[in-house]
Amino acid sequence: MKKLLTPLLLLVVGFANAQLLTWTPSFIQETSMPVTITADANYGNKGLYNYNPFDVYVHMGIITTSSTTPSDWRHVRTVWGTTYTWEKASIASGKSRWTFTIDSTTSLRNYFGITDPNEHILKIAIIFRSGTGSKQLDNADGSDMFIPVYSSGESVRIDVPIKQPTFTPELVPITASVGTSIPITANASIAGSALNVYFNGSLLTSTTGTTVSTTA
Repeated sequence: MKKLLTPLLLLVVGFANAQLLTWTPSFIQETSMPVTITADANYGNKGLYNYNPFDVYVHMGIITTSSTTPSDWRHVRTVWGTTYTWEKASIASGKSRWTFTIDSTTSLRNYFGITDPNEHILKIAIIFRSGTGSKQLDNADGSDMFIPVYSSGESVRIDVPIKQPTFTPELVPITASVGTSIPITANASIAGSALNVYFNGSLLTSTTGTTVSTTA
């Protein structure tokens, strides 16, 4: 049984319906393939907002159990400022949005060339940039973007309210008047999970499945 605790949010004027990074599958694992990542330059530092969509590339590596800091990217496959076809992003629907697919015949481990059986992927580290690297899309604070990689066991994540893809995910700031209902959505990696949503210690809702939604 999962108990999902949500932070107390008191001040809001609106709720974000889109976000800086999205990806599929929702719960990426070392064995996942393909993995598709979409970036929206309407959010974050907006470094590629209104940028020429035909010249966007990714710079990418991983944080593993061997990494010592958030900047200790391992198995980096790309070179800053290069414009190889395989690292080029494609245009996604909507304004200032791009998508990139990690594709391999086997797994994420194979794609990044991990050979040590004791080294495991914790996060994908990624930046969307212009061909020369003079412009780049990051978090609002200018930090690198990270996507969690999960173990093969059961995992549960609160996806609404939306979080920034920082090394330690942080809530996108929201401000609301007292009495405003705040939507909450949680997702599980395994079908048939028992999902409970708590707010300040009080049970809001309970269900069995992969998704639960409520308000606080």
